[in-house]
Amino acid sequence: MSSLMGLLILLLGLLPLTAGQVSVSFQDTAVMVNEGEQFSLRVQKSGPVTKVINVIVEIKSPPDTNNDFVGTSRVGSFYPGGPDLISLTFTVNDDNDPETEETFTFELKVISEGVTVNAPRVAAVTIAANDDAYGVFSFVDTSPVLVTEDTITSVVNLRVGREKGLFGQVAVTYLVNSSDASAVPGVDITPRTGVLVFRDGEVQNYLQLQIRADSIPENNEEFRVTLTSATQGARVTEQEMILIIQANDAPIRFQQSEYRFDEGPGTTSVSIQVLRGIDEDGQSRIGSVNSIASVDYFLVSDTATSGLDFRGSNGQVVFSAGQTSGFIQIEILDDSDPEMEETFGIVLSGPKGDAIITYPTKINVRINANDNPNGVLSFVSPNGVSYPEVKVNEDTGSVGIFPVQRNAGTFGTVSVTWQVFRNDSTLGDVKSDITMTSGMVVFQPGQTQQKLNVSVVNDIIPEPTERYIVRLMPGTETGGARVEGITEGVLLVEDSDHYYGSVFLGGDSEHSIVVTSNPRYLQVNVQRSNGNQGDLTLNLTVTYTGSGSVSGQ
Repeated sequence: MSSLMGLLILLLGLLPLTAGQVSVSFQDTAVMVNEGEQFSLRVQKSGPVTKVINVIVEIKSPPDTNNDFVGTSRVGSFYPGGPDLISLTFTVNDDNDPETEETFTFELKVISEGVTVNAPRVAAVTIAANDDAYGVFSFVDTSPVLVTEDTITSVVNLRVGREKGLFGQVAVTYLVNSSDASAVPGVDITPRTGVLVFRDGEVQNYLQLQIRADSIPENNEEFRVTLTSATQGARVTEQEMILIIQANDAPIRFQQSEYRFDEGPGTTSVSIQVLRGIDEDGQSRIGSVNSIASVDYFLVSDTATSGLDFRGSNGQVVFSAGQTSGFIQIEILDDSDPEMEETFGIVLSGPKGDAIITYPTKINVRINANDNPNGVLSFVSPNGVSYPEVKVNEDTGSVGIFPVQRNAGTFGTVSVTWQVFRNDSTLGDVKSDITMTSGMVVFQPGQTQQKLNVSVVNDIIPEPTERYIVRLMPGTETGGARVEGITEGVLLVEDSDHYYGSVFLGGDSEHSIVVTSNPRYLQVNVQRSNGNQGDLTLNLTVTYTGSGSVSGQ
């Protein structure tokens, strides 16, 4: 009996501290944590316990030689009647060293006997890349960067730097934009967007952009280059690089596409203006004029013959820095041969420097008809430019005389029809004021001047000044003559028939000296009759004709 009792006592001593089979395992097997944060690994218990069970979680591999964690292990306990799930909390150290992702294996162990550790018994804890492990990317060069458009496509290199971490391969995306309507990404500069790849450990790389060459006059074009994103979670700064394609391709052109000159008298030297860096409006600047440029020109005969009608030689116009205009000198030669209008051309070619040639690159120089055998008919102008103006006073005369001249040749009998048109706001038919509203001027052989007479109707109706145009009608010439130059004249029929009235003094009995006031004054009666239009201001002179002295005025 005693032996049996001893055996029972021995067996009881060998029993575990638990009732039934007890095991523990990780609830969490993969955890991602940032530097400076805390994380917890949960441990699950199965089976009841009658005594405290202690477990330990510790770093298994790799060894924490860099002190990434605050402590390398934690101890947890399960209590009888307590929860079956406990959490062991670790803290990740925060430092300033750029680091890529680091993964550590944590192992679950038990201290108490009689408890088994089931799978999963290890957990992977990953510390996310930190302190810009893959780098911070920004432009190295100082903004703005000035570039010049070449005659062929050229390349500009913008340096992009990588600071802080240098781990891994990183792709940086960039974008080119512009708020300038004339600056077009993808046209003036390419590519509009792209990717710049940094290899592991690479601290600087070049962002290459192509500056596309064209033949378009342009002022400064401004582009904004920005780094928009990077792989691996790397950062890009908000800094933008301003890239300016400087003004280029200054246009060289003639000021106008046609010039007209008279022949004679004598040889005449004329200047043809050539412009550089001036837009089509004739005022706005475009392109660069900061350097020397030149353009060749050559003369082309047409109906005018070099050496007979004009004289000049092929040459070159040179523009110094800042100069926007130059001149080509030509001589118009005079002769005595009757000639129709003749032309020759001047053509620009071969621009040199930062310049291109633009319309008009060719001009026609016209030498007006001269020495015409049948003559050129026109009014005689007082200054060679303005229309002749003839005034007629209906009250004192009734004919307006316009001299008509016949230039160039005087062979044969020629004529031209003329016509009168009203040129004011007065209503009514022209014929009510003009006796003949049309007619013909005839030149006999050898005759160079003729009178064109316009007769005015002399009536008794008060009328204001009236304005008419007397026109030589193109297309009505006969005898081979031509109408050209001053083909219109102005006829002014002055106000008539006392349009503003007739002014006269009343009878003697209607004037008096007022003596009831001091000083005395003379009261004069003035009367107005007829037209009575408009306001009149009169000047009166009073003269004393009596004997004796007069005091006062």
